Amino acid sequence: MTTNTLRKLHTLDQIKRAAMGAGSHWFDKSALRFFGSRIGEKVHPVSGGALFVSSEQFDYQSPRLYSVRSCTFSGEIDTVGEFQQYATNQAAHSAAARLVKSGFNLIAECSNG
Repeated sequence: MTTNTLRKLHTLDQIKRAAMGAGSHWFDKSALRFFGSRIGEKVHPVSGGALFVSSEQFDYQSPRLYSVRSCTFSGEIDTVGEFQQYATNQAAHSAAARLVKSGFNLIAECSNG
């Protein structure tokens, strides 16, 4: 294993830089606006990257729902679990914290996928 695979992302700025470095437009203002997305500042570091929470709202009549997302150290972003699985921000962050406590890591996830 290389040193980079053991590294963790600790801030949302680090996640954004990793994603941009991989050529992702995930955090572009236009993309966030198009999908009605919001990104929380709280980050859950794990080996190989980090977990974070996003929320999306289809339209003003639809509820805002929350997803746990992962970002690898190389900038790949994915959904952990189901898209919009959680009704509240707190529920999504609690799920992310449980994953961290259980030893979840992106190295194992990437090698299984």
